[in-house]
Amino acid sequence: MFGTGLVILMLVLIVLSTYHYYENKDQVLMRVDQRLLAGALATHYSVGSSFPLGGDEEPLFLPAHYRDDVVTLTKLCDELKLNFLYAVVKRNGKLYFTIASLSQQQLAAEDFNHYFAKPNTVVPPQFFHRTNDDAPYYFETQDNLGSFRVLLLPCVSDSGHHYYVGAAIDGAVISLALQGTLQRALVQCVLLTLLAFPLAALFVLPLQCQLYTDELTGLANRAKLKKDIQHCRKWALN
Repeated sequence: MFGTGLVILMLVLIVLSTYHYYENKDQVLMRVDQRLLAGALATHYSVGSSFPLGGDEEPLFLPAHYRDDVVTLTKLCDELKLNFLYAVVKRNGKLYFTIASLSQQQLAAEDFNHYFAKPNTVVPPQFFHRTNDDAPYYFETQDNLGSFRVLLLPCVSDSGHHYYVGAAIDGAVISLALQGTLQRALVQCVLLTLLAFPLAALFVLPLQCQLYTDELTGLANRAKLKKDIQHCRKWALN
């Protein structure tokens, strides 16, 4: 009986640890998506909305404040601990950068036009076949710099033109956070499993004593006698 109770208790604790792991995993992914959304909204309200996009057939051009906007966007990217913030417009079925944050090397080299009017080639084809163009679009992508989780958020500029703001975070950061969650879950599982032994001794053994002991006399009852007889018979037969 003690062994059965111990096994049941251990299984319950393992299931509980597994549930907590998946719950914490969902929370980690939700926080990642919230950070991406914060970056996309910050891009829209800081630099994206004032950008003169023009119509679908009009060429893109650099505004006078473009350099300052790139610096602002790069600072936002660093503050939010993201890898990339940008804005893109759709032209002829493709997305083209209008503005983007830069790396420290690009910023030091004053390469402010590095991404301007260049196509965004990491967007999956499914993006262009969506039925709801107004919904945020999350996806994973990979290039020569690594793997990333990306958000594209549809927006409307002050001039009434539609465009998208994007935010990207390194997949290694997400993997590291999930790895930490898994490690904590494993430690919790081990600790709870070890805790199962004293818990089983605390709760199961008293129940076992009550099962085989008479309440009035404190002596062994019929159940105990029957168990001992069965044990002796098995021992004699063997």
